[in-house]
Amino acid sequence: MRRASTLTTVVVRTSKDFAPAFATLDAAALDGIIFYTDETTFTMPTSAYQLQRRLPVICEFEFQVARGCLFSYGPRLSEIATATAVQVDKILRGAKVAELPVHQMTRFELVVNKKTAAALGIPILSSILLRADKAID
Repeated sequence: MRRASTLTTVVVRTSKDFAPAFATLDAAALDGIIFYTDETTFTMPTSAYQLQRRLPVICEFEFQVARGCLFSYGPRLSEIATATAVQVDKILRGAKVAELPVHQMTRFELVVNKKTAAALGIPILSSILLRADKAID
């Protein structure tokens, strides 16, 4: 019988919040982590945490998979940068911020880290690899 899933949420606002956040995660008996990125966690490497605890971590961006996340699924950073530049250009040309349309990302990419999967003992289905935009060995 499969056990019910529970969700544990931790918020990290400063670098001092990492240790208590990890303690909370450790106490939660997790099956995996979904890691959302913000200005505090953008450069945080997750690989040491996940490999020590043998937990799969899913991130947003390809560069995080290169650092050890198992998967990433999110918008391309280049598209975010381009959209930001377009919006800034409009503002600098006099557009009112309140009248600017919200930019919806249109391209999302799936990146798989096969090395991390092997280290965690997680088989990656060939159907996932076929759908992936990139697989890192």
